[in-house]
Amino acid sequence: MQRNIIVTEEHITMVKEPNSSLIGFVTPTNGSSDAITSEMMDFLKREDYSLEQLIAINCDGTRCNTGKSRGTICNLEHKLERPLQWFICLFHFNELTFTAVLKHFLGKASGPQNWPGLIGYSLQNCENLPAAHNFEPIPMGEMPENIDEWDLRADQKYLFNLV
Repeated sequence: MQRNIIVTEEHITMVKEPNSSLIGFVTPTNGSSDAITSEMMDFLKREDYSLEQLIAINCDGTRCNTGKSRGTICNLEHKLERPLQWFICLFHFNELTFTAVLKHFLGKASGPQNWPGLIGYSLQNCENLPAAHNFEPIPMGEMPENIDEWDLRADQKYLFNLV
């Protein structure tokens, strides 16, 4: 009998700007800020990138990345002995804020899509409701054909399916 084994790994994408050129990926041993920082620094040194040219970092707003004394960005700043420009994803910021508001008013969710109460019940099938009255879609070009839905996070997959 074959059993499916799920392995969870943290993957960090390293991109050089301008032009968003992919320079590589790192896979830290765990999701801690120390492990992420160490892998990033090792990668940049191994690939002979100038650490003096590193001026900014872009990431989501999790505590692991943005913690004021032990976050990944703070760790990088300590190792470089200078500040970096922080670019924090506002989509994640808004998602975390909205989740906190829901928890405050509704209580703790019993699962990823199960919020208690009348509002929680109303949210169960909200993706099937019309976006707005008198909504006029904006025409767009063709969707790329080479997108594999299995490579998308849940929020990306949801947006992909909406489009």
